[in-house]
Amino acid sequence: MYLGFRRSRALNSAFQSSFSAACRPDRRRIKATPVVRKALLIGVSYTLEEYRLKLDYQVEGALTDVKQIYNILTGPLNFKKENVTVLTDGPDTPHHLWPTKANIEKAISTFVNGTSSGDICFLFYAGHGYQIYNPSSREMDKRDEHIVPCDAVDPDGDFIEGKMIIDDLLKNILVLPLAAADAKLTAVFDCCHSGTVLDLSHYRCNDITAWKRAALRVYRHIFSNTSVNLSMIVPCTLNSFAPGVASNWDPCLTDCGGFCLLPKRRGSGYVVCISACQDEESAWGGKKGGSLTKALVLALGHDPHPTLKDLNIFIGARVKVYSNAISENWKKKKKQKEDKEEYPSKIAQHPQFSSLWPLDMKQRFLC
Repeated sequence: MYLGFRRSRALNSAFQSSFSAACRPDRRRIKATPVVRKALLIGVSYTLEEYRLKLDYQVEGALTDVKQIYNILTGPLNFKKENVTVLTDGPDTPHHLWPTKANIEKAISTFVNGTSSGDICFLFYAGHGYQIYNPSSREMDKRDEHIVPCDAVDPDGDFIEGKMIIDDLLKNILVLPLAAADAKLTAVFDCCHSGTVLDLSHYRCNDITAWKRAALRVYRHIFSNTSVNLSMIVPCTLNSFAPGVASNWDPCLTDCGGFCLLPKRRGSGYVVCISACQDEESAWGGKKGGSLTKALVLALGHDPHPTLKDLNIFIGARVKVYSNAISENWKKKKKQKEDKEEYPSKIAQHPQFSSLWPLDMKQRFLC
């Protein structure tokens, strides 16, 4: 009996081991899906014969911006050239790559299509930004932000509202599909009124001014054991043009008060938008490019993957330097009476980092 029992137990143990081995996946045979790094770059100078703005309102530096960003992406940031799509209105650009409203929307659709979890996506826009008053807007200032495609100008040089791309649409066709796919999106908008151009709620809590950093650090330390407050998530009806993939997924959050806790378990998607200025402000630049782009390129030239905190601080400081230089140049022209144009006495341009979820500013750029 005793020997039989021992033998039975040994056989049973051997069976369990063989069964477990058979059911256990062979990790050597499982190949991780490679992470795709892709980008969409849009530069609008408004210099095409068909869609030309008056000289003072052209943005020639937008084409320079795109070239510089392209070189950074395909150089130190290791994006494959075949994964970078460029839309510009340069003199040698074919019609199907002009940054018209239809082409931009089509390019964004192609950009988000087929994206998988963990893919790294980068979108860049340089051109005009615009605000339009909307009494039914959910935003506090009751204004909707827009980007201005090259065909959104009439022969008199005025903007055509129906040809501009509103922030709600950008969120629905760009942010929500990529977030639903759990991809990583970093967007850069070097244009006026771009603070909330993607309708992302978290920007106050990403502020990195010295007093704010100290207060936020203490606040998060005290309440670090608090779970995510689900009451912040409110129902939100998407517009009819939202793609099917995002129709039931929209983490519309109430405006953050600036002291949001870092969630222990983040929802789907990682979305960061770096804007040249706040909603009520203008962004400045020249033929050599926009102030935000110049600062970003300079930062990434030193370190391709800085922390968001370091990048935020560096960009803010450099944009201030550029803004002061422009102001001084205007003062000289005014004294010498070389230019009768009325310029603001002081430039107010404060770059803004906004996000879908509260940001850990220790995270690294495009990683």
